[in-house]
Amino acid sequence: MLSEEELAVVLSVSKLALPADLQIKEIKFEERDDSTGEPIIEVYAIFDDAVPDEVMSWARMEPVYEAIRTALLSAGETRYMMFTVMHRTDFDDRYNYDPAFD
Repeated sequence: MLSEEELAVVLSVSKLALPADLQIKEIKFEERDDSTGEPIIEVYAIFDDAVPDEVMSWARMEPVYEAIRTALLSAGETRYMMFTVMHRTDFDDRYNYDPAFD
């Protein structure tokens, strides 16, 4: 299991072999436990808000997922990885709850 510092290096946009045309601004991660109590890493590919949703489709993101997964496995990470693609605003607001939208 990699430390937080090691994960930050492995998941650095400049270190990953990501498709340049996707304009991923940042890769963020959170270490947490899943619903069964198993430790996981939740990885977020962050895009500027102006990037159209079509750019963030699974067909375009699968190579990103594979690059991140390969980098983590090559570095010796054993935890399960959850992968999410988000705009910056959505990432910043992911834990905000507004009951008006329910």
